[in-house]
This record gives sequence, structure tokens and C-alpha cells, in this order.
Amino acid sequence: MHLKVQMFRFARVLVVVTTFGALVPNVGYSQNSAASRTADTDPSKPILAVDRADIDALIAQGLKDEEAGNHLAAATKFEKALTAFRGRFGDRMPDVLPILEHNSRALWLAGEADSSLAYQSEALRLARTHFPATDPALLLGIENLASHLITARQHEKAVPLLREVKEIRKQTLGPEHRDTIEAIVRLYYALRYLQRHEAALGEAELALELSLAVLGETTVATENRRIENAYTLERLGRMDEARIHLEAALAARLNAVGPNDKGTINVARYLAQNLTRANKPERAAEAWENVLEWSSAVYGTDSEQTLEPLRQLGHLYRISLRDPAAALASYERGFKNSTRIHGPDHEVTLVFMSMYSLELGDMGRTEEAYELQRELVPLSQQVLGPGHLDTLYRVGALVRNLRTLGRGEEASQLLLEGMQIAAQIHGDESHVVKTSLGTSIASIDTDAPNATLIKTLRNGVERYKASTGTSAPATLNLMYTLTKALSANGQELEAVEVWSDIVSAHQLRMSLTASLDETTRRGVINDARDIGVEFANAAWRATPENARPAENYLYRSKSLTHTELKREMATEAFQAAQVSQTGAAYALARAGARTALRQAGLQDIYAAYEASQSAAMDLSNDISRHLGQQTGLDPSADPELISLQTQRQAAIDEVRAVEKKLKAEFPRFFDLVVQQPVSVDELQGSTEADALLGPNEVLLVLVPPKGNLHGYVWAVTRDELAWAPISLSEDALRTDLERLHGLLDSNGATQIRGAPAGDRGSFNIAGDDSAPDVSGFDRSFAHALYTELLGDPAIQDVAADKPEWILAPQGMLLSLPFAALVSEEPTGGKIGDADPAALRATSWLGTRRALSVLPAVSSLRVLRGFSASADRRADRPFFGVGDPDFNGSTTGGEPVEIASAETFFRDGVADAAHVRQLSRLPGTRSEINALSAIFGASADATLLGSAASESGLARAQATGALSRARVVVFATHGLMAGAFEGLAEPALALTPPTCGPTPIGRDQSDGTASCKGPSQERALTNTAIQGGWIDDGLLTSSEVLQLDMDADWVILSACDTAAGADQTPDAEGLSGLARAFFFSGARSLLVSHWPVRDDVASQLTPDAVARAQREDISTAEALRQAMTALMMTTGSDAVGRSFAHPSAWAPFQLTGVDVRKR
Repeated sequence: MHLKVQMFRFARVLVVVTTFGALVPNVGYSQNSAASRTADTDPSKPILAVDRADIDALIAQGLKDEEAGNHLAAATKFEKALTAFRGRFGDRMPDVLPILEHNSRALWLAGEADSSLAYQSEALRLARTHFPATDPALLLGIENLASHLITARQHEKAVPLLREVKEIRKQTLGPEHRDTIEAIVRLYYALRYLQRHEAALGEAELALELSLAVLGETTVATENRRIENAYTLERLGRMDEARIHLEAALAARLNAVGPNDKGTINVARYLAQNLTRANKPERAAEAWENVLEWSSAVYGTDSEQTLEPLRQLGHLYRISLRDPAAALASYERGFKNSTRIHGPDHEVTLVFMSMYSLELGDMGRTEEAYELQRELVPLSQQVLGPGHLDTLYRVGALVRNLRTLGRGEEASQLLLEGMQIAAQIHGDESHVVKTSLGTSIASIDTDAPNATLIKTLRNGVERYKASTGTSAPATLNLMYTLTKALSANGQELEAVEVWSDIVSAHQLRMSLTASLDETTRRGVINDARDIGVEFANAAWRATPENARPAENYLYRSKSLTHTELKREMATEAFQAAQVSQTGAAYALARAGARTALRQAGLQDIYAAYEASQSAAMDLSNDISRHLGQQTGLDPSADPELISLQTQRQAAIDEVRAVEKKLKAEFPRFFDLVVQQPVSVDELQGSTEADALLGPNEVLLVLVPPKGNLHGYVWAVTRDELAWAPISLSEDALRTDLERLHGLLDSNGATQIRGAPAGDRGSFNIAGDDSAPDVSGFDRSFAHALYTELLGDPAIQDVAADKPEWILAPQGMLLSLPFAALVSEEPTGGKIGDADPAALRATSWLGTRRALSVLPAVSSLRVLRGFSASADRRADRPFFGVGDPDFNGSTTGGEPVEIASAETFFRDGVADAAHVRQLSRLPGTRSEINALSAIFGASADATLLGSAASESGLARAQATGALSRARVVVFATHGLMAGAFEGLAEPALALTPPTCGPTPIGRDQSDGTASCKGPSQERALTNTAIQGGWIDDGLLTSSEVLQLDMDADWVILSACDTAAGADQTPDAEGLSGLARAFFFSGARSLLVSHWPVRDDVASQLTPDAVARAQREDISTAEALRQAMTALMMTTGSDAVGRSFAHPSAWAPFQLTGVDVRKR
């Protein structure tokens, strides 16, 4: 074999000897001469005096050592030969290469990877000086060095070599050659290993594109490329886009070989896993049922391949779909199959046995569950060990079951024994209870004082903090139980201190969730959702007015007066409440962070941020696993544990460093990604200049009740702070909000039968055209709700004299139309509720105060930060979009019937033909034209009719008509997430393209969409996969994040943009379109709570904008004045559509605040 072809190829131990004779005249050896003579035979001979035959002899002896498996001895011979050769000939090319190859091979096989790689790198360096860049031998050397670097887990060094191979392959073989595709795939896997998922995705997309072009859809290679794309997209949190690939791969396999095929089953399993992680339980269950059915047909009904789908189905039916019978059947079959396959004492069998028993217990079959658990616990102790996580979980389950059976004393004894066993196994300085047993700790009676229990729990918490960390679920479970025990013992302030640790731990957990799968991430967020209200209740109990006498010594020990303590409890609870708000905001933040940061060129920073998050979470899991496997080892003397803890802390420190950089250099995106709570001190400031609140402003933060726990409201001004409980229960508040929405529905409250249609968004799937006669408004009810939420004297003392009210509601309160609340007892009784004059005389909150709403308190920090920036590019007064080209009826009173949910969407992309069926909104043309005239805007500042499309919007952005406008208005239909299956995010309806959904190219500077026709689905799919912009007639929130604006006002004059799906009052409404526009550059937004009448929108929005334009008032005050003026208009009273009713004048809500403090 020629030297150049063989270079660096040492995968085999026995290789063909390459002699120098083939390349260097008169240099060679034979078995008779060289093999019998080595430099070792004459140790006194200087190494530089060794002749060529001696060099050959050294090599020959080294090869013999290799054949005998003595690789280190062989490496010694080859090293001597190399030294001798260089002493005589230097680095003469190409003769030195075989000796370098021998050295690197022998060292590699001897386990000396670093030394071997050094020789390979040296050989490659020399080869580059001798061979042309595209020489096959050089290419082979580069490939092999990259391969060995990857084997040695030195992927960072391998990546540039793999990029070089890719480019050489493209240059010499062409981009569509199979070897080129293979080179791209190898680069992809190296980037994937380094968790550089954005870069890896680019290679995966390219490999798929080429594979489709060269090999077609129905090949194993193309299937693999799709799976690689799906994996990477999932790591980036783009679950829906990943699913497009998996569905395409599965469809290709089903079409080619059918369902009863092992490859088909594998792809179906990937799809099922995706749906599970994306929290789509109905579709996930269907997918796992397919995997189970096909696996049963191919492998057998009781085969090992049925176990995973049975376990997944059991979990879905148990947790998500709430189908106990189906869950029980899955677990029972899995238990039987695993017992037959693995035996009763196998880990997998124990999992099914455990879940089967839990489901039996939940279904009330307690005795059967107990019999299984009584057998399960000793088996688990035998197989896994008494201190293993799963064993302790099973002990806890048995404890809870015993309590259900009324055997409380036996249960408590078993639990205490479990805690003692854990302490004995792990030592006094280790954790006392694992996460799973911690869940059963809740069954301990904490209602009665128990100092011994408190001491035990305190020790457990401290040991857990030292071993698994404060944010570990195990530590959190113990801390939760400790707070209950402390409260029962009258130690409320100490309970609050523990709650502070819990809040901090949840903040850390949420900041490290970027790399988790969707289901786990949602679980972390949901865990934090109730933290605010729980902390607030604990802090309220610890205030001087509410604490028991036992707390008096604690006041003195903290050296605080009662007033100081009261403020401390209020401020701490205020910040804890924002953790709940932050958790709710993370859902959209994660979805939009990459898009927003990519638009700003910060993707590398965010990639490093996510890599550190992933490392920290992985290391936390490693620590938990390690602790669960150890027995009796003192953690302080466990080097592996100490190493894991050190690495985890380093990863957390890196996360914090990136957060610090984002906060200092990119505050707008810091709030999007991190969303840290704002302190009361930050709001009030030490000086007027550094305060976030102005002298005329009050910030009102409202946290809704949870179960039987009170909700709370805080009022913060420049000088004062107050807080108070909300006495309504969760169910009562939900009922009140539903009732208020019913009173305000524009069709039900103000539109008489037969009146002209024209409310934007007045469509429904059922086509129901019934509209009740005009009704009144229950003002006493609205006043009672105001009193419950904001009427506490402490809140009124702080807020009453402030004209500007900034509201930051949470949870279900996000959908509350605050303007329609009544702040004083109304007069006129029930008759006045329907009398326009009495309605106008009512003390509406929206006409008495300038109201604005924040999606999060941290938004105030971001918006007020804009005022420090003088780099404003907005030099155009106005841009408006309205009257999209829809075909639906605009008269007759019957709303247009929209197609069924199944046909309205396809793979998350709207069917343009069905979008076109929405009802026409001619009144929005008048609205846009009126605003355009007010501002004296140019002709290119409006998109109307067929021009009001996503493509038109992209062109306007490219030309600056949109990106440089100070006021931007969208007057059209609004769709909320969940209104149709497949609409996972809110959207504004625009003119759909005539040729069906089409991608708007990233590289098209004119912002045009390339119309491919309905048959060209690949371009559309690829655009969706890349997170691109699709012109399908719906501008979704993720597409809004690709806009770049600098607007003071963005007016979403569409229906429901502040409400949630189906008008449910607990929807996170402001985590919809408003938040997306906010992060795209809007300083304030005007959004609507219910469908807006065209005759209202055409007057109200132009008036509000005009007032803000000509007067030195806030946007909130401008809206207040405009609403008041509309309410006072009497011209429509006689025709049954009075503007006095709040459904007419109060649909809009201002989101965001002026950058200028008021």
C-alpha cells in the first residue's frame, strides 16, 4: 500500500509495514539483515551514528513488539527510530511520516492518547507542507486525526478539522456527493457533543437538504437526517418543529414498509417521546398506543419491547389524561410482562409493581395496593438498597397507604424507621431523607407542636443543603415540611426564614431549566407558581398584628421594631410574589429568547448560557444519583461527590456571570431571559432620579388566592408601602371573574337583536348567531369585587391620591378588566344599571384613574430603562394595518362559520383559504385612515386590504415604514391560543396569500414572500423548522418576535388580545401577543379584553392617540380621557347601542408604562 494512502490509518493492531525503500533510494531492510540487528545490540554506539539499516531494524523490532501486544515497548523502539532518523535526515518528507505513524499508533494502543495525538498533529503539520490541500492522502490524515480526537473526547479540537474536511469534500466531490454529506454529519455530531446546538442545527439542516436531493425521502439515510434535526430542535426547545421531522420520517417508513417493521417502531417511539416531552398528552397516548401495537405484532405481546410504551402510557393516563382504568391496565400488563421477562426481583419489574400499586390505591382498592407494597418494599431494599431513591419513595407510598387504611400509628413508625435507616446508611453528615421519602414526610402530623420533629427536620435540611444543594427537590420537600412544623409550634418568623430559602431555591431552579425537556420544565415552573401566595401567607402570619405571643422574643432577637418588622415582611413577600409571576413568564420567555437574541446578534452569549444551565442541571442529577448509590460514606470524605459539587458550583457561577453580562449590556433581553424580581427599594429609589416610580404613580401587585390560602395585594409609591390579604377564595374569585366577563361581552351587553355585525373577532366555530337583547350592568357587583381586591383601608391610604395606577396582576387576575370595576357605591339601584345617565354618573375605576398594566413587575425596570437611551431611530409618526382582505359577510348579523379545528390548521400552519373566510372589517379602514390623517402620515404608512399581509409587513419593516414608526396600529381579528387545535400561540389575522402559506425568506431584503404554491410543501416545512416567518395569514407571537420596532404605542385594535383562550379568566393573557410586541420594541401597548365594536374602535383609539400627541400627559391618562369622552357621548343611546355601558368604552387596556415617570 502506498504511503500516502496509508497515512494515519492504524485502526488495526497488525499493519502492513511501510518501508523507506519505496521512497528513499538505498534505504531499506530485509528479514536477513534488518530484522536480526537493532541499535540495542550496541548500546555504546551514539544515536546519531546509527545508520539507516539500524533505523529499519528498530522499526522492525517495534512491529514485532506490536504483534506480541507489547505496545509500550513498541512505542519506545519507534521513538528511538524517530530520533535517529531526525538526527540523520531531519524532517525529510515524506519519509518521516511512516515513523510518526508508527509512534502515534503504538502510543494510542498503549493507552497514551495525548502523546499519540501529539504525534498525529505533528504528522499532519508536516503533511500540509508537502501535499496539495486537496490531496486524498492529506484529507485522510485530517479525517483520521479528527476521529481520534473525538474518540479522546477532544471534540473542540476536532471541529475545525471536520469543517476543513467538509469544505474539501464540497470542493473536490461537490456538495451533493455522499461523502460530502457524511462529512457534514460528522461535523454535526461533534457540535452536538459540545452542546453547540444552534451551530449543529445548521449542519443537520444542510445534511437533510442534501440527503433529500440526492437520496430522496424514503431512505434510511434521510430518515437518520430527520431524526438528527429533530433531536437538535428538541434541545433548542423547538418541540413542534422537531415533530415535523419525526412525522415526516414516520410517514415515509409507513409508506415504504408499513407499521410492522423494527425501523418504523423506532421512529414511532421517537415521535411518541417528542409528544410526551412537549406536554401533548392526548397525541402522545395515541402515539404510544401505536408503538405498543406495532411492537406487539413484531416482537410479541409479552416482549421486552412492550415495556417502554406500557410505562409511558401508564404515566400519561395516570397523570395527564386522568384515566385510572387505562393507567391500571397499562401498569398491570407491564408488571406481568416484566415479571415473566426479568423476574420479580428486577429493577424494571419493581417500577411497574410500584406504579401498579399506586394506581390501585388511587382507585380505592387500598387493600390490594397494600399487599403489593408490603411485598415491594423489601424487594426494593434487596435489589436497590435501603437508601436508594426509589426504595425510599416506596416506603413513603406504603406509609401513605397505611394511613388511608387507618393504621396511622403503624405508618408513623414505619416512616420513622425509614428515616433512621437512611441516616444510618448515609451517615450523620449526609442527607437524612431522599426526595421520594420527602414526599411522604408531608404525612407527618405537623399540626401539633413538636420540638423534636423540628430539630430532626432542621438537621435534615442542613445536611441536604450540604450534599444535594438548596435547590434539590429533596431539600425543598424537607423545607416545606419544616415550615409547617415551625408554624404549628408558633415560630412564624423562623418559618418565614425557611420560606426565603425556598423562594431562592425556586429562583435558581427556574434559571437552570433551559436544557430540560418540556414536561420537566413545566413542572419546575408549576412548582414555583404558588410560592408567592404561600410565602405571603406565612409572612402575614408573622407580622406583629397576627403573630402569637411566642414570637415576641424573636422580634427582640432581630432588633426590629414592630413597624420595621411589618415592612420587612411586606417587602420580602413582595419579592417572593414576583417569583410566581416570573415562573409564568418563563414559558414565553424560553420560546422567544432564542428568536429575540438571534435578531440582536446575541445567540453565542445565549448558547453559552444554556450550556452552563445544562451542565448545572446534569451535575445536580449526577449528585443525586451518586448519593443514592453510596452507603455509609461521609460526604465530606467522598472525593467523587466533592468533585461533582465543585463542578456544579462552577457551572452555576458561569450562569450567573452570563446573567450579569446580559443585565449590564443588554437589559432588555436580560428581562426576557432571566426576569429577576424588583425590590421595593429599587421602585422607591434613594433619589428621585434613580426611583422607578414617579411621584404621581402607585404600583399595585395582585396575587390571586390559591385554594384556601388568601391572595394578596401590595401598593407601592415613592414613599409608602402597604399590603393586605384578598379574602376571596380561589373558586369564588374565578366565579366572579367569569360573571364580570359575561356582563361585559359586547354581543350580550350592548348589541340588540338584528343590529349590524362588525365586531372584529365576532366569529365562532359553531356559527351561533344568537345575541340577547341589550342588558344592564350589575354595578353593585363590580363595586363589591373592587372592594374585595383593592378596597382594604391600608391599600386605599397609599393609593387613593395617586392619579396614575400601574397594575401588575398575576394568574387569573391577568384577564380582569380593571377599568370596569366601580370604586364607590353606585346610586340608582337596579334601574340605574341599565340607565345610560346613571351609568355615566358611576365611579368607574377606568374613568377615575389612569390605568396601565404590566405583564411583570420587572417590565417596569426595562421600560424605564428606555428613557436613558438617546438612540431613537423612530422618526416617522405612524404606521397602520387594517381591513385585511377577508371574504366573510359583514352584514346580516350571522357570524361567519369557520371551518373545523381539524381543517383550520395543518402542522401548526394556518390554512390560508380558511383564514380568508373571516368576516370583513370595513370599519378598521376608517380607523386606520383617521389615525393616518391625525399624524399626517405618508402613503406608505398604511397597509389596507390585500396589502395588509405578513409579506406587506415584512416589506414595511425592510423599508423602515414599520421599524421607524412611533405609533403602530393593527386593526383586525385576533385569535387566542387554544381557540383552534394547532394554534399554540396567539395571532393577529392578516390578508392570507393567494397561493397558500408561503415562506418569507430571511435573505429577502425587500421582505417579499416567495409564492411556491400549495404543492411545494418542503420550502414551507423548512421555513417552519428554521423558526422562520411563514405568510399564512396569521401573525403569531413567535413571528412578532422577529419584528424590530421603536414604537411608543402599539395598538392591537383586535378582539381578545388581553384575554386568554376561550375567555377563560385564569388565562395568562398578557403572555400572548402583548408580551411578544413588548419584547420587539414596543414601549406601551393598547390591547383589548373582548371583541371591540367597529364604531367604538374608530373613535376611541384615534382620540386616545390624538390626546397623547397634543397634550403633555401619559398614554394611560390619554386613554382615560378618551374612554370618558366616549362614555359621555349620548348619540347612540336611542338605538340600543349606548356608549355608556362599559362594554363599549372599556374594552381596551394599556399594557406598559411611559418611559417618563409621572
